[in-house]
Amino acid sequence: MSETRTGNGTGKLIAALLSLGLIYLGEIGGYLFSIVTGGDFDICVTMGGAIVAVLVFIALGGIRYLSFDVKAIIEAWKFMWWMILLSALLMVWDLYDYIAAGEVVHAGWFVRCVSSLVLCLAIGVHEEGMFRGVLFGGLLARLGEKKNGIWWAVGLSSLAFGCAHVTPYDFDVNNWLTFVQAFLKIIQTGIYAVMLCAVVLKTQNLIGAMVVHALDDWLLFVVSTGLFGESFETEYVVQDADEAVYTIIFYLIIIALYMPTFIKALLEIRKIQAPQFGPFITPRKLEPVTDEGYLSFQQGYEYASMAPQQLAAPPDYQPQVVQPMHQQPSYQQPVYQQPYQEQVCQQPVQQQPYQQQPAYQQPYQSENQQPMYQPQPYQQPYGPQTYAPRPSNGRPPRPDGLR
Repeated sequence: MSETRTGNGTGKLIAALLSLGLIYLGEIGGYLFSIVTGGDFDICVTMGGAIVAVLVFIALGGIRYLSFDVKAIIEAWKFMWWMILLSALLMVWDLYDYIAAGEVVHAGWFVRCVSSLVLCLAIGVHEEGMFRGVLFGGLLARLGEKKNGIWWAVGLSSLAFGCAHVTPYDFDVNNWLTFVQAFLKIIQTGIYAVMLCAVVLKTQNLIGAMVVHALDDWLLFVVSTGLFGESFETEYVVQDADEAVYTIIFYLIIIALYMPTFIKALLEIRKIQAPQFGPFITPRKLEPVTDEGYLSFQQGYEYASMAPQQLAAPPDYQPQVVQPMHQQPSYQQPVYQQPYQEQVCQQPVQQQPYQQQPAYQQPYQSENQQPMYQPQPYQQPYGPQTYAPRPSNGRPPRPDGLR
């Protein structure tokens, strides 16, 4: 079944780009809320952005991507299980470092772990709603008509997601260590974004990507921010030379470990059939007809994907005029035409032999009554009559015809 749209999606893309500013205003609103209430800064800012991101996503028409679908969550887990396993191994490694360093578990570790979980859920909703929801959905609305457009939408939204994790100050050309860290961070998060784009394209749902993203981040944060009570703030680019080298090596290892799932994501996106208009456009369904005289599936899609001014029936397309039921002529069976063959003279029908009529029976009459009908003497049927003349000597003729 093919899909088409009524416009070219430019309006949806412009609305999505303008809505990104509203999401940043939501983060500012969360910051002001933390000042007034004294709440945690990171949680309030992230929660404010997450709430506005969901509202903007719904306003743009993407509510059908927010349905709680268990199958979508399971599919996202199956797709990203290797990433979750890596995060779990990093969590164990982080816990070993803290124990080896003699760190003491925070007194309120349970509350800190719950706060870490809330923060990670907010991060998952915020970042997925902003980048895989609003931005990626707007790009698909404009570029998703063709397969190259889908690749462009994936690449641009993933690049934006990677750049959001660094600041312009991190690209210090005078300090190559910070520059390399920022560059590798963009690559690492960009690859991660491509995987999540593949999940959204495969499941046609945003909840699975949100849940997987939140779980992945929580496994990375729960030890440091939950068990040992460190700040939720993270630094992706460090200034110390020794730590910078360690961070660069860490990013290179992580990128190498991302490769299996990254290649899997590329293959999955390659299998996605165009068009993919995303969550903001409700496509019109076209039923392809494969009978003779109609468009094939591929021809029907190409015909439906043309611009309105380019719509024209292909030369080999002959539409069938269907009359209303009350006007349709009754069915007439076609007359069978015998193929041409040389005529063979047929023998005429033989005449039936003559049958003698039954003898006439005179009706009953009294003796004094004259018969009204005089029967005619019997006449022999028409035909040549041969009579042998009686010989003059009175003897019968000889059998051999001699006298």
